[in-house]
Amino acid sequence: MTNARKSPTPKLVPESTRLAALRHAGGSAAPDYLGIDAPLLVAAVGAIAGAGAAVRFGPAQGGRGLSVTIYDGDDRHTEYVGDGGEFTAALERIIEVMGEGQSVDYKELTGASK
Repeated sequence: MTNARKSPTPKLVPESTRLAALRHAGGSAAPDYLGIDAPLLVAAVGAIAGAGAAVRFGPAQGGRGLSVTIYDGDDRHTEYVGDGGEFTAALERIIEVMGEGQSVDYKELTGASK
């Protein structure tokens, strides 16, 4: 018989803890990004990939916002957005900057006028 010691079983923390309350305190509910224009998002990701860069989307501001981080070699840039309008504006800026000089006109893909 071995005298192996078992590690304690991790306990799941219920959502009703003080930390959960802190995460939800002092702000509005998480913004609704479902109304984002899908072709705009696809064009932004295409412009980023076409420029040889990568993108990561993640939560920000305690779940009340979104971070969009672009990685280009050793350089990175993060945009923080709090609602659908800010997200749309960020995607339009990304298309403008990252799509510059590429053979594909990413603005045209979104239906936006030049």
